[in-house]
Amino acid sequence: MTPRQIQEKLAQVAEHLPGWTFKPYESNDDDGGHYLRALDKEQSSGCDIFGTFHQTVLDDFDGGSGASFSAFSVWNKLGKIHFDGNYPKDNGNHVGARGWNATKYDEQPPTATAAITRTPEALAADINRRLLVPYLPIYAKCLEAQAERDAMRNSRRAVLSTLQSTWGELEGHGKLESDDETLNAYRQPLMVNIRPTFDGSEVFIKANYMPQALAVRIVKTIADYYK
Repeated sequence: MTPRQIQEKLAQVAEHLPGWTFKPYESNDDDGGHYLRALDKEQSSGCDIFGTFHQTVLDDFDGGSGASFSAFSVWNKLGKIHFDGNYPKDNGNHVGARGWNATKYDEQPPTATAAITRTPEALAADINRRLLVPYLPIYAKCLEAQAERDAMRNSRRAVLSTLQSTWGELEGHGKLESDDETLNAYRQPLMVNIRPTFDGSEVFIKANYMPQALAVRIVKTIADYYK
């Protein structure tokens, strides 16, 4: 079978998976190029992707909101095709089920491998039983973990924003450098590094070359806070 024929068959498979659609991988080459090779030819190492199945109700995996799984060739098993679930991104970065703590460390996420020569109905049934039934609950756990992690990340950003605004209100406050995790403030000779914890509940502050009078004021403020 040619890559295009395989993609056509996968589209037929999607017809037997209610709530799912198949989006073929588009190559820049007319013959499919490196990433689309026929399964009946000798293949080099590595796996080639033929396309991705998306849930039609939440068809926005790139934004991290919809379940999906992809179809790959298997470099050492000619005539076989491998189906592997995708998972939500973490702040734009690809993360697997283990990265979301949705599976145990020694637990392999669900996958399915089958012969492309099987009928679309048989392939769909195999995918549903071996991949989708265990995959969807794991994906739901990933979404919950993603929401929790995003909430903590937003709290940290809010703390940084407040601290940055407070420093910026000081007359002649000096130079500020900030990203999503830290705030560096400079006012010669003082250098301050501010880093909130991941959830923003606590803040690590390191200051170098602090004038003695300022150090005394800070220590007094801490002592008064814990009275």
